[in-house]
Amino acid sequence: METLTRRLLAVLCLAALCLTGCGAASSAGTATPETAAATPETAVPALAGPLTPLRQDDGQVFYSIVPAGLSRTEGVVCRLDASGVQTPLCPWSHCGHDGTQCPAWLADRYVYLLFVLDGAPHLFYRGADQADWEARQEWNREMIDGLGGGGDYDQAAAAQDAREQLYRQPPRLERLDPVTGVRDWLCEFPDLDDDQAMRLHYGLRGDLYTDGQALYGSYTSGENCARLMRLGLDGSVSVRPLPRAESSTVYAMAGSCVLYLHIRSPVDLRSLELAGNTNLVNQLSNSVSYDYRLWDLATGEDRLLYTESAWQGTQSPLTFEWMTPRRAYWNRTIFDGEAADRRSTGLDFVVMDLTGDQMEQTTWTRGADQYTYQCAAFGTRDDGTDIYAALQVMSPVSGEVWLFDAATGQALTAFALPDTLGEGACPRALLDGEWVVCGSWMDDTVVTALLPLESLLNGDTRTGALPVTGWQPDPVLAEAPSG
Repeated sequence: METLTRRLLAVLCLAALCLTGCGAASSAGTATPETAAATPETAVPALAGPLTPLRQDDGQVFYSIVPAGLSRTEGVVCRLDASGVQTPLCPWSHCGHDGTQCPAWLADRYVYLLFVLDGAPHLFYRGADQADWEARQEWNREMIDGLGGGGDYDQAAAAQDAREQLYRQPPRLERLDPVTGVRDWLCEFPDLDDDQAMRLHYGLRGDLYTDGQALYGSYTSGENCARLMRLGLDGSVSVRPLPRAESSTVYAMAGSCVLYLHIRSPVDLRSLELAGNTNLVNQLSNSVSYDYRLWDLATGEDRLLYTESAWQGTQSPLTFEWMTPRRAYWNRTIFDGEAADRRSTGLDFVVMDLTGDQMEQTTWTRGADQYTYQCAAFGTRDDGTDIYAALQVMSPVSGEVWLFDAATGQALTAFALPDTLGEGACPRALLDGEWVVCGSWMDDTVVTALLPLESLLNGDTRTGALPVTGWQPDPVLAEAPSG
């Protein structure tokens, strides 16, 4: 039996090599920048300062892109402060916020990332590949034709024209005035091709970082290689593969380090899947190993933090949630057995100490039926000393929010948000060190209320809550016209 197994693995390895060349061998854990690179790589300049995540708030104001227009493809950049009033970032009192005359209006909200840099809101426009957006363009044209004329037709047609003009423009970074919303084009990125921009945008999931002189993100190329990308504020573009690029995923960046997952497998599972060998992939997927690694951009050191098998029996592999320069936050689901009909009996929240030679874990185990943590918000209290990270445990019935002291990793309190905040309610940011912005983990454009932090720490989720009021877009068009 052992001989047969070895022969099978040998045949699989040979098949994978025939399908992908040398890339198949490197996916077993020996990938190097030389074997992984099909995209031209460029030298990434040294860090100008510690890497910090770019957020949608500056501690006093929370910015969001609210869906607008009949198709909800359009968007309006809005600001929310501790008053609880949400307003478009536009200086005109009688503006309809529905066209290019409004600085807050976006022709296509899906091609922008919004974040705060140097105290002001910024928009990163990733550009657009016409083929990539062909389906949505056709949907919008059908909707416009179905309107048959009138004011709605004219407005929708003008928005469509603005989108088509937008798609012909290169990727760029824009600064918005925090008061008037007037945009200043800081730089364009002509060297960022359509494929890179699209993969960067979707690989980010909203996660961008800065060292004060550039934006940093990551993406996975068509060759299944993870790459670090630096977008300089001067328009320069630098790309660098991870030390173990193939079959890797970047989780987060903090300080001078990149935290990433590298998957080791005895065969190239991706090539087998592309070749249609789905059943074989499923059979072999439990044989892979997960390496959690920390790459220091300042020193070049690539350190293994922790390794585990994909098949854990009574617990799932780690799921990443949040990272600071000193710690990484994770969770894993606990099961009552190894059988196919096993059920979840709890959830462990795991904190890794990234500063020592060996990983340390601090674990809080929750009860049954709670199946995921959702990293939601963080901020600094009025005294400037305590930083809180808020994470949410979602259960089939309700949501539970945990507040953690991010400096120590210690849990402070847990509470359930009121049902009045709607389904999927969760914290999004902390304003003025005392107001927790609550939105929806299912839709990052939804902001519902402000809750006082001190009341939450005391277990009170209702006293002092401020519902978010102010501007709202026109009613949603339920579905595209059929004719």
